[in-house]
Amino acid sequence: VIVQVRDQNDNQPVATPDTQEVTIPENLPVGEVFMTFTATDADEAGDNTLLSYSLSDRTPLGPVFFAIDSTTGEISVNKALSYEVFDFIRFRVRIVDRGGSGRTATGTVEVTISDVVETVTYIDMDTTSFIPVDFPFDLGHNEVAYTLTPSDFGVTTATGDTVSYLTVDYGIFNVDLSTGEMSLYLPERVQEVTTFKQWVVMTVKTGATSVAYSGLVRLDTFNRDKHLIAVVAATDDADLASQRSTLQTHLQTFYTSPNLFKIWRTEATSQALARRRLLNTE
Repeated sequence: VIVQVRDQNDNQPVATPDTQEVTIPENLPVGEVFMTFTATDADEAGDNTLLSYSLSDRTPLGPVFFAIDSTTGEISVNKALSYEVFDFIRFRVRIVDRGGSGRTATGTVEVTISDVVETVTYIDMDTTSFIPVDFPFDLGHNEVAYTLTPSDFGVTTATGDTVSYLTVDYGIFNVDLSTGEMSLYLPERVQEVTTFKQWVVMTVKTGATSVAYSGLVRLDTFNRDKHLIAVVAATDDADLASQRSTLQTHLQTFYTSPNLFKIWRTEATSQALARRRLLNTE
């Protein structure tokens, strides 16, 4: 009698070592591989030990600057790195085996960026800005709470300037690299009365010169139903929408600087009275 014992996927992957360190020079070309993330699985060779890799979005700088080959674990440059902006980045790698539903684990990569002599002039971080933002507490996953602009950092850009944004801590919002949109990543942490703070770095590149500006964004929740005004007009939606900017500009005159009047969106319409309920954040 020959008894064959089938391996069960009862071991989860293990990063080896748990924290993997590497030092790279700044300005490596995009796409260049600089290390291979390693992990093992104690199960019998087969699907249970075939591993796949991905970068965790819980550490947002990782997916911005780096990419990982899902099969080999090779890590490459996704966005050019400058020592003058970041000299150290820590991010997490998610490991999944292919047995059954897949067992998971994570490991840490710590990248030290070394300085090199370069012809590009880079100005160090400028004065910190404070950016107050209000957003509805029932905002959904990946919905945009606010769109950052250079003016939030007290900066006026010129034609041809390139602007990029990065969040530099583990907040509940993701920041789009190019548009500055702050979208809600963890709505389950938001309550009706909540305040969050999140650091953002804006970089403005003009020719060979890059200037980085840091900003602390304070995000306060509000209840849409308690922050409403009503506009009653015998007109249609399109006509009212065309007057939106004019209406906002006029209402702003009642709120002296630095207060800011905003119209979020048309919330509801009454067919009987053609009533447009518009959100006001301040």
